Amino acid sequence: MDDSWDQRYINRDTPWDTGQPSSEMLRVLDEQAIAPCRTLEVACGTGTNAVYLAGRGFDVTAVDISPTATVRARQRAADAKVSVRFIEADVFNLPDLGEPFPFICDVGGFHAIRKVDETRLVAIYDRLLAPDGRILVLAGNSKEIMNPGPPTVSEEEIHNAFDRTFEILQLREFRFDSAPDGKTHPLAWSILLRRRKHP
Repeated sequence: MDDSWDQRYINRDTPWDTGQPSSEMLRVLDEQAIAPCRTLEVACGTGTNAVYLAGRGFDVTAVDISPTATVRARQRAADAKVSVRFIEADVFNLPDLGEPFPFICDVGGFHAIRKVDETRLVAIYDRLLAPDGRILVLAGNSKEIMNPGPPTVSEEEIHNAFDRTFEILQLREFRFDSAPDGKTHPLAWSILLRRRKHP
């Protein structure tokens, strides 16, 4: 595994970990009327979004590569008295997760993981998504480079990554929620996808 991610959680060098569910994820759930269903969260970190979704009635499986983050996520779920299936795993080496998921949520994983193997990552999304399911991907926006800040992608790179496999239902700009120190509020993309229907 990539130990650098776990070390960042050990050091609490995690400006993306706001301690609150993503406000953009909440907006999309409500505007798109995404009802509780079997859900996969990729790169779940300390489980804030997964625990929120479980509290809202979603049946959540959540994956992260960091053992430290996964331990904290399980404690968060226990404290909230909700059930989430947390799995410590590399997204490129997942165990059997069962049936495909009607909803997949990736709040800030794609923009980092794509640097390893973007084509393979998109294929994994495709394999894990139920036929009529939807994927929400939140990613840093290359129109604004911040240092420190999240990895970024351009609109062209988003289309290059997804257009062959998925239909982009919505592509909009927003800003990530502020880090706990309140100093960063990075520009981002909200990407809602479903599998492309071929004639």
